[in-house]
Amino acid sequence: MNTEQNQLVELYQTKLSYSVLKQLDTPENLSAPLLLNIHESYLKSKTRMMFIGKETNHWLTKDRPSEDRKGINYLINHFDEAFERLFIRYDQALQSNIGKTKNDFFTQYNRFTNGELGSVVWNNLFKMSYDQQKSKKNNFSKSSINHSKLLSEISKNIFIEEVKILKPNIMIFVTGPSYDNIIKDFFPSYETIEVKIEKRLWKFKFIMDEKEIICYRTIHPYYYKRNQKAEKDYYQLILDDIKSSH
Repeated sequence: MNTEQNQLVELYQTKLSYSVLKQLDTPENLSAPLLLNIHESYLKSKTRMMFIGKETNHWLTKDRPSEDRKGINYLINHFDEAFERLFIRYDQALQSNIGKTKNDFFTQYNRFTNGELGSVVWNNLFKMSYDQQKSKKNNFSKSSINHSKLLSEISKNIFIEEVKILKPNIMIFVTGPSYDNIIKDFFPSYETIEVKIEKRLWKFKFIMDEKEIICYRTIHPYYYKRNQKAEKDYYQLILDDIKSSH
């Protein structure tokens, strides 16, 4: 296990301890957290990149054997077992979506990896999704924004430490404009470099540990897929901008 992974393990054990998780409201509606498993291909990259979504989607909430092993309850009730399982689950998601995939999120993620497994860190702003039913029709929202102040604080504290540990040069937020306030709250010292396309492509930067990190925020891959004919290929614009700068 590399040094960075050891630091992440220690971080998660502290910030996602039983005493912390037990304070969360409606745990039955929260997914398990996304725990990063870092590959050597990322650590050896000349330009370290992090590709960031909103929150998890059914992370250990489907097809679980019992309620006490679903979502965040799995970590609350069976911490050691769940902890190990979550690192494995992260790798399984990367491996099952490498190359050509039907998953819209990983289709765009893969464009930044040059085919190397784990060479770009996949992360989310929120550690868990809030599976809140919106209507009587099986229509669920995964947004974690309105769950609780505690979940926002847990996610913010962990995310900032992940960035400090992993030291990315570039961060790509595919979170859409509705999460801009979250980004600004996480990194209040940010400076806008350019709003390339209003609500679609924003380039900014911030300093962490005396290191400048260049960031891009664009629309979510699922939204892009549904509206592809009406939208530009923002991911290619980001790739072109990165290539011109490095």
